[in-house]
Amino acid sequence: MVIRKSVIALFLVGVALLIPSGSARAHANLVQATPEANAALERPPAQIEILFSEPLEAAFSTIEVLDSNGLQVDVGDSKLDPADPTRLTISMRSIPDGVYTVVWRVLSSVDGHVTSGAYPFSVGKVDAAALAAAAAASQTVSLSLGEVVGRWLGYLGGATVMGGVLFLLFVLQPVLAKYDFKLDLGERWKAVLHIGLLALLFGAIIMLLVQGGQVQGTELAVPWSEAVGSLLFTTRSGALWLARVALVLTLVAFLPQLHAQRSKWLLFISMGALLLTTSIGSHAAAEAEPFLPVLADWVHLVAASVWVGGLVLFVTALWSTLQVDAQQRNQLLAAVVQRFSFLAIASVAVLTLTGVYAAWLRVGTLESLTGTLYGQTLLEKLLLAGLMVLLGAFHLLVVSPRLRRAVEQAQISGGPLSWFQSSLSIELVLGALLLLLVGVLTALPPAQDAENPLFIIESQRTEDLDVELSVDPGRVGLNTYKVNLYRDGELFIEAREVSLQFTPTTADLPPSEAELLLQEDGSYQVQGAFFGVADEWQVQVAVRRIDRFDVFANFVLPIGVSTLTSFDWYRVSGFILVGAAIAVFFAIRAWMPLLSRRQRLAQPILTFALLGVGISVFFFPPGGVPTTLPVNPVAPNLDSIAEGEILFQENCLACHGITGAGDGPVGVSLNPSPADLSIHTAPGVHPDGQLFAWISEGFPGSVMPAFQDDLSEQERWHLVNYIRTFAEE
Repeated sequence: MVIRKSVIALFLVGVALLIPSGSARAHANLVQATPEANAALERPPAQIEILFSEPLEAAFSTIEVLDSNGLQVDVGDSKLDPADPTRLTISMRSIPDGVYTVVWRVLSSVDGHVTSGAYPFSVGKVDAAALAAAAAASQTVSLSLGEVVGRWLGYLGGATVMGGVLFLLFVLQPVLAKYDFKLDLGERWKAVLHIGLLALLFGAIIMLLVQGGQVQGTELAVPWSEAVGSLLFTTRSGALWLARVALVLTLVAFLPQLHAQRSKWLLFISMGALLLTTSIGSHAAAEAEPFLPVLADWVHLVAASVWVGGLVLFVTALWSTLQVDAQQRNQLLAAVVQRFSFLAIASVAVLTLTGVYAAWLRVGTLESLTGTLYGQTLLEKLLLAGLMVLLGAFHLLVVSPRLRRAVEQAQISGGPLSWFQSSLSIELVLGALLLLLVGVLTALPPAQDAENPLFIIESQRTEDLDVELSVDPGRVGLNTYKVNLYRDGELFIEAREVSLQFTPTTADLPPSEAELLLQEDGSYQVQGAFFGVADEWQVQVAVRRIDRFDVFANFVLPIGVSTLTSFDWYRVSGFILVGAAIAVFFAIRAWMPLLSRRQRLAQPILTFALLGVGISVFFFPPGGVPTTLPVNPVAPNLDSIAEGEILFQENCLACHGITGAGDGPVGVSLNPSPADLSIHTAPGVHPDGQLFAWISEGFPGSVMPAFQDDLSEQERWHLVNYIRTFAEE
């Protein structure tokens, strides 16, 4: 049992890797297009560019441009920007005047949803009615029946297992113990759990085939297709799928030993981890700050599973009571109704709180609630939930008291029991329909507008000034840059000069500079397209004063770059497959007494096969992960430069000399000679991060030592700031 706990812990670590962080939105929706939808252009565009609200999977995201006859007129080089995984482009051929349609299909790397769309634009003189008709034809919302069915089976299967186990632990077993009843459920309740796990597995398989079909433009993909293989091993949603199936195998290992109380609890915990993989791939995972939304979605899903899954086991137990004495049956059911009602009330309270929070995130306004397909489906879900609450109240306030009176009056048959069976079955059907609507909601894009506000504002205190920098709208291209300076809480407008220096942290581009002008409101502003590419940009504010030392403030701004945590999904998938191999080993071992000798041979074969595939995938990913240079967090003010000068004299002067030219007393005897820092520190030659890396790790092929063990990180940045003063003017 300790080993099984370790297996669960292994899966939880793998699942934790899949929790996103950073900024995104639910479904990869179109945020901005160039040219814009319905644009009337005088000349043909050289390129089509679309920005999306979430990072995309490069292998499954494409753009096509079609003419009015449906023929493709682009070059066919649709590609994802490696520096900005939300930016998709395609080059255009020379095209005549007419109406054209941009068709896009993308796979979100956050929630695994495939979204598609189309919009028209025109070139030259065209009939306005033709452009309007093309625009109307492109406004469609698609809903995959296969995706809805797959999600519904997953939700229903998960609810059956989790809610069923909790019903046994907190409702049925305590009642049986209290009244000393012996209710022979036989193998019926185990069969229900088996069916729940099968529903989970079939739902996962359907979802994988549907997703594979969506990315290749068909209804379903065959399991052995290239699309399915790529989805499994190269995407975040594939890693989630593997984790989900591996957890199902872990759950199977507990079924033969469900007579033990500890196994039931481990089954419940494993089921909670499985539901977490669903929440990590839901709309909640695409919120700007996903931790609380994912947690709320998971709690919401657990509460719904407790309620609906408890009903499944309740109906199963109800049929099993037909073999019990009528008097005992009434007493048993009265106690079970009362105890389960309290569990359901707690679930409803949790569902209400988390549901309101989710609606606030994904609907936002009353107009969105009533005027969108997502909002209307949510209203239908609320209606079903309300009917279930009414039936639950009926059972607690009417059925349970009448069952107790029937016990007191020694009523043997008829009465409340007959219509209780019907009403409980109706409540279960309503619960199944409610989970079906949850599947529809998950497949639909949320009603809330997918575009995040891009306005950026940052502030920092340096020396005796508070420096506030704002960038509007905060994306690649034209922006307005505004700097407010405060001293002792008052606007400071006496600067001799305020300038900005823009340096990309990864792109091989020289820095650019801009001088800001003082405005009537006391701010300093400039407008320009200084963010030329998607990257993390270091923006340095330089404030030059007449009577005091200059002040510098560094800001690092992600422009057009997703801040989501990224992983090498081959490695994550390999890690999960290794866990799946361990799960298969213990699952088959648990069933050993029931298997034939030939069937037992499957244990080592399946275990080593999964283990081999997992290790291969983990250690042999196709391509490495690029290394990102660090960004200088220390502003090059007088204090930093003074600290750097002292460090340079103590550690570098002997080789590099006073001016950094490589002519120090020791340097003249070295071969090769030390680098001339006046060249290497010139603007645009090397970023600060590269200089920091050489100081930390040494320069390859030279005798320069590494200083990362001798100098702190801040001291090494001070050195970078100081040697920048050697740059040739």
